[in-house]
Amino acid sequence: MKISILVASIATVFAVGTSFAAAGVPHIPPANYDKPFGGFYQAIHAPQHKVHKLCRERWGKIPRDTAGCVLYRNQFECTVIAATNSKRAGPEMIERHERGHCNGWKHAPRRINPKTGGA
Repeated sequence: MKISILVASIATVFAVGTSFAAAGVPHIPPANYDKPFGGFYQAIHAPQHKVHKLCRERWGKIPRDTAGCVLYRNQFECTVIAATNSKRAGPEMIERHERGHCNGWKHAPRRINPKTGGA
């Protein structure tokens, strides 16, 4: 009985995690990157269309539904921008993801779907 409950619980965790990833919710950085930035940190919250414009100016061609990015980073300061009206996640979660990049976290880039312009 206890084993079947444990297995069901684990299956639920994996199913929820998979559905979040499939829905495009930003990855949470690993614990060693999920912390406050050690230097000057600035977060800008703006509508998604402005986030896309500024991130595209900084990084070039990006998916149309981009919800945030690091606008500037060096070892002493970091500026991120997060969408206030993204369908993918709230601005706090997007900012948390981007702050992980301020701390050096990297992940594979999202691919652009040529038909939709999104990921």
